[in-house]
This record gives sequence, C-alpha cells and structure tokens, in this order.
Amino acid sequence: MTITKHFKFYAAHRNEEIGGKCAAIHGHRYGIAVTVEEPRNGSITMLFEDIEKHVKPLVDRLDHTLLLHTGDPARDTLLASGACCRVYEVPFPTSAENMAEHMLAELRTTGLNVVELTLQETDTSIVTVKP
Repeated sequence: MTITKHFKFYAAHRNEEIGGKCAAIHGHRYGIAVTVEEPRNGSITMLFEDIEKHVKPLVDRLDHTLLLHTGDPARDTLLASGACCRVYEVPFPTSAENMAEHMLAELRTTGLNVVELTLQETDTSIVTVKP
C-alpha cells in the first residue's frame, strides 16, 4: 500500500545555466508530496506522523533559504554580500528536476521507503521522480 503526505516550504534560487528570467534570483512556495510504500499492519499501514519525522528535518533545512549551486559564478559574491543569511548549497544547478532527485535521495537515506516524490515549483510546474 502507498501513503502520500504533503509538505510546503519557501525558498529562492536561480538557474544560471538557463538564462532569461530564471537566471535571476526569484522565490517559490514549493510543495512536496512524498509517497511511501509499506505493508499494511492491522488497520493502518504507517502513521502520517512517522513520515513527517523523516521529511520535516529536510523541509526545515530548505525553508526560507537561498538554494545555491556551489558552481554558480555568482556564489562567492552572494555569500560575501551578507544578504543571504540562510543558504542551502548543492553541487548542481537548482532546477526543480535536480532538487526533486536530491530530496528523494536524501529521504531514502533516512530509511523511509520513498517510492515517489513530487516537487511543485509553481501552481502549474510539477516534477515527479521515482527511485
């Protein structure tokens, strides 16, 4: 049986590889849907709060941050400016696709059997990844 729980966080980012408006720092209210698969145990499969125990620490690390690619040519300037008080650095451009794959990998290291992760960057822009 699969169970899905939704989470939200706010973050800014830019995608320096794309150019255009996405190359400018901008923010999103991200939505994450985490789907786990577990065998049914009596009347339930898994408590929703058990999923939250695994996902909330990651969401808390991402919330109200600047998602920053360590290879971004503006990285050093942004960090030196002091304008970015919370930064979440990753070794890849911060596209929705890359961030979704990263979050899936992070959550699977916690022992949570995530079988699908959906990252919603805007109301109409959604990426789904599976292991």
